Amino acid sequence: MADEARRQAKDVLDQTRSQLTSQVGTQKSALADAIRAVSGELTTMASSSEQPGVASNLANQAAGVVDSVATWFESKEPADLLSEVTHYARRNPGTFLAIAAGAGLVVGRLARSLKDDASDDADSTAQVTAGSGSAGYTTGTYATPTTDTYTAPTTDTYAAPTTSAYGTGTSGLGTPDVPRTTGGLGGTA
Repeated sequence: MADEARRQAKDVLDQTRSQLTSQVGTQKSALADAIRAVSGELTTMASSSEQPGVASNLANQAAGVVDSVATWFESKEPADLLSEVTHYARRNPGTFLAIAAGAGLVVGRLARSLKDDASDDADSTAQVTAGSGSAGYTTGTYATPTTDTYTAPTTDTYAAPTTSAYGTGTSGLGTPDVPRTTGGLGGTA
């Protein structure tokens, strides 16, 4: 009975390892393709520059380095990649942590950007469907503005002055509305 359990556990472990290796291989190929696409974009950017200079040379060099990284990924087996990364991390822990932090930052920004783009696309799609195909705007004709002429009043009628407490020297509380001066500097209190 124990031998049968060990054999079944070993079969499950082998099957899991096989599936994991297959999935890692697929992901490795996808990563290499993505890296190669970045290399192609850098090459296109460098070659489309109207005036070759430092920036286009750097883009060309970066494209070459990125392409060699993609080739390196394609040529390694998943176990070899893990072994190489582990050895590098042991030899250069500071550099490895800096690279890992930078890669994490780049992946995080990329994920956030993709999320924002997806929500923007969803908002614009909702706006177009809500506006029945015209994004909420209606079309129509507009009237031509007319010119009106100003007509001056014909009689000279003015309103009679009203009485108020303003300017009478008193405020609403019955005290004089005049600033008081202090001492010899002429300031108000």
